[in-house]
Amino acid sequence: MALDTATHRKQTQAFINENSVSVVVRRTAETDDGAGGTLPGATSSLTAQTVRKVGQAGQPVTRVTDDGRTQTATHVIIAMPTADFQVGDKFLTGSQDNEVIAVENHPEWRIAVHVMEVS
Repeated sequence: MALDTATHRKQTQAFINENSVSVVVRRTAETDDGAGGTLPGATSSLTAQTVRKVGQAGQPVTRVTDDGRTQTATHVIIAMPTADFQVGDKFLTGSQDNEVIAVENHPEWRIAVHVMEVS
């Protein structure tokens, strides 16, 4: 018997609550550079979000940036579907800076945020 979405959401919330951490995402807006590209704009901090940090299982997610750098996820953040994360967002866990390199919003009862530790 398959579980319904509401049950999955309750289980996800319980999983997060078991070992949660609060993170404040820093998001940098992009502005038009007038030549068909973008430049970094103002950085703002979002409201704190409660998530759970877990290890990277299986093949880590990688991303190639516009300037050709390859980024590889070092861990995953599990969050409720209402969480607000975008590729390029940054946040601290303890004193470690992290950058979001991918966001999965399927299945619909949780978000998996693939994160790279930034030195």
